[in-house]
Amino acid sequence: NISHDFRTPLSLILAALDKLRREGLKEYYYRILNGNVQRLLNLVNELMDFRTIENGMMKLELQPLDINRLVNEIANDFIDYAHQRNIDFHIQCDEALPAEIHADKNVIEKIVMNLLNNAFKYTPDKGKILLETRAGNSFTSGYKNSYKVGESINDVFSIVVSDTGVGISRESINSVFDRFYKVNTVNADSHLGTGIGLALVKSLVLLHKGDISIFSEREKGTDMIVRLPLDSSIFSAADFMQQKNDVQDSPVQPSEREDIPVGIKQPEEEYLPSCKKKILVTEDNDDLRMLIAESLS
Repeated sequence: NISHDFRTPLSLILAALDKLRREGLKEYYYRILNGNVQRLLNLVNELMDFRTIENGMMKLELQPLDINRLVNEIANDFIDYAHQRNIDFHIQCDEALPAEIHADKNVIEKIVMNLLNNAFKYTPDKGKILLETRAGNSFTSGYKNSYKVGESINDVFSIVVSDTGVGISRESINSVFDRFYKVNTVNADSHLGTGIGLALVKSLVLLHKGDISIFSEREKGTDMIVRLPLDSSIFSAADFMQQKNDVQDSPVQPSEREDIPVGIKQPEEEYLPSCKKKILVTEDNDDLRMLIAESLS
């Protein structure tokens, strides 16, 4: 509940920042403020997502997706950051993947974003990060420490994130998907502290009937492999996004509506031309409501 209440003030700060930027706030300060507010907002959203899954309230919405295109779009957001840190960041998409795979777009986005965030967090400047899509289960890691969550399935596609980061020891690797797990070492800051990102990834992968494996070695790097089903028949009918009925092109006349008696004039017809549209803003926070209305006006 507290996490939910954080979102409104954070949204207000973000909106005010954009206004200050237009009025001359130095780009350096804007970048610091905006980056940290976004980080807080992302953490709040992750907490809420995690809680939703824990309560069994998150439902799949499968739809035909071009996985290669989607993964590329997500990865593009990290290219500038990689350049800033001189990280060799590559994206390799397997052309053998079907053009359409039934998957939940929201789930795929969260999985890839969190895996990339984790890789960039623990990869030093001038390191390497590789994001791959693969048809099937052909990836083989060279790292000796491994851990897997989820039941193996045969007909899959894979999303792989490899990095040359700090790596994970054999003693710690089976705990990386625990929320807020932190390795207790002398130099703890140099080691993996998962926050909630990888715990959320694990829950999302299991929700999507897949599995996730991690291979790693300290001071060498880490491979994260997410495998998700290609065969949509393993899902129930409720897991598929419901198709919305097409809206009729021709407007419905008052006489055609059962709830409106013929001949009665509608209130909006008295003061609005028929082509005019209205937007209703419903928001219980006064500042946020005024800010939204101002941006729409």
